[in-house]
Amino acid sequence: MLARFHTRTARTVHTAIARPFYAPRPFLGRPCCVATRACHTATAEFTNLGPDGKLVTKEVSIQVGDPGEAYVLIPTEVGYALQAGSYLTNSSSALPKRPDRFALSYFHDTQHFALDSSPGCPRLVIPQQLPHQSAANTSLATLYHYGLMHTIALDGTRDAKFAELASTIIPEIRGALDKLKDM
Repeated sequence: MLARFHTRTARTVHTAIARPFYAPRPFLGRPCCVATRACHTATAEFTNLGPDGKLVTKEVSIQVGDPGEAYVLIPTEVGYALQAGSYLTNSSSALPKRPDRFALSYFHDTQHFALDSSPGCPRLVIPQQLPHQSAANTSLATLYHYGLMHTIALDGTRDAKFAELASTIIPEIRGALDKLKDM
């Protein structure tokens, strides 16, 4: 009896392994977003208006991805300063649709992020070239306000989809994470 069971089980396992695996239709093709990202520490130059109205440039520590990736992690104070700069240069008093996201431009020739309305200040010059999204010198980017560091990602890239997903999931699971932290 035991020998018959062992033989039947072995044949079943062998048959299951011998069949090729075909992924379900929705899972075929390239993934829609990145599952993990590599981060490397780098130094960027952040230029902003000082309290006396003069331009002040300081070095800030940032995180960049591997070559070819289209995101940068920046300190929160730099993210908030970029957003505040838009309110100073923008004559419109309209609030953004999403307070946790903010539109920027990336200038490929000088490797810096800035506002469309004021490309000179505030600005963040990064040490790594990000991939072009078109033949133009500039690419649209979004600043995401979430996490311990804010994320800037070029629009339309897999890194932007990752940041979009992460920025929407964190508020949804915050309560569960707080409960786990207290356990």
